[in-house]
Amino acid sequence: MKSNLAKLLALMLVLVMVLGMFAGCGKKSEPETPAEPATETPAEPLSLIHI
Repeated sequence: MKSNLAKLLALMLVLVMVLGMFAGCGKKSEPETPAEPATETPAEPLSLIHI
């Protein structure tokens, strides 16, 4: 009985991993819009003290 339970648990884990793989590789529903280029310039350049 333990062996059957272990096999069932392993099969369920495999199914969850396969479903997760398909969900991660799925098609996106909304098309991506191109980002607008940033036109703002920084107020002051960063120095090494800021890093």
